[in-house]
Order: sequence, then C-alpha cells, then structure tokens
Amino acid sequence: HGGFSYGPNAGEAVNFACHDWIQYGADANERYRSFARPAVFSHDRLTLTLANHLEDQTTYRSCKLLLNELRRVVSEEIELR
Repeated sequence: HGGFSYGPNAGEAVNFACHDWIQYGADANERYRSFARPAVFSHDRLTLTLANHLEDQTTYRSCKLLLNELRRVVSEEIELR
C-alpha cells in the first residue's frame, strides 16, 4: 500500500491476506530483519492472534501452516532468551 498527497485529505484502506500469506509473511519479516528495518506490523503478534481465533481457521491446510509458523515463533523466542 502506498500513496502520495498534495495536501489535506482523508483516506481509508483495508489490508487482508489468505492463509497462504503465513510463509510469505515470515519470509518478509526475516528480510526486514536482515536489513535492520522495523517491520510495518508484528508478524509474530498476527500469528498469535490467528492462533487465538483458531475456530475461524476452516481448512486443514491453513491450520497446518499456522501450526508450523507457531512452532517457529516459539522456538525462536526460546532460543533468543
């Protein structure tokens, strides 16, 4: 998402992603880290939020992708402590 403004304005945006985004989000997060840039939003927090709303995950594939990402997040957290 991006934009340019010549003056005062009002805008609204909606960002969304399908279950396939989980791996792409993890990759983008690592890329930001490698450049020492802060991410626009916390991928880890979004992953944990999805896990807290597990009943909304309707397919085996999305649950499996989420489980793999949760394992990665928890493993990294434990390793960095």
